[in-house]
Amino acid sequence: MPHLRVNSVATEIVLVDQTSLFAPDLRSRPTKPPGSEYQRMRVLITVKAAPNPSETYGETVCVAALRLDLDQPGWIRLYPINYRDLDDSRKFNKYDIVTLQAKPSPNDPAASPEGS
Repeated sequence: MPHLRVNSVATEIVLVDQTSLFAPDLRSRPTKPPGSEYQRMRVLITVKAAPNPSETYGETVCVAALRLDLDQPGWIRLYPINYRDLDDSRKFNKYDIVTLQAKPSPNDPAASPEGS
């Protein structure tokens, strides 16, 4: 996929090709692991959304992170997180690297082989 890179020394714009960080084949989409077992993972927190009230889960936040423990890094969505109710020792900030346990949602079609 072409991206523009601006040379800060001159006004020259250079067109470069950059392969995807998350999937070598740009037509493919990384798949989630099947099953309902918790997995230990190491992630870089990149986005922490504003708290949102939920009738099911209470006040939650949605978090986007980059998995760092795989051969090929990939995005992961962590939801629901009751951030306000976490102990201070378990709270995290944007750009923190944390180790956690999570499992695919059974309601997410991308988590099943049929949704791939």
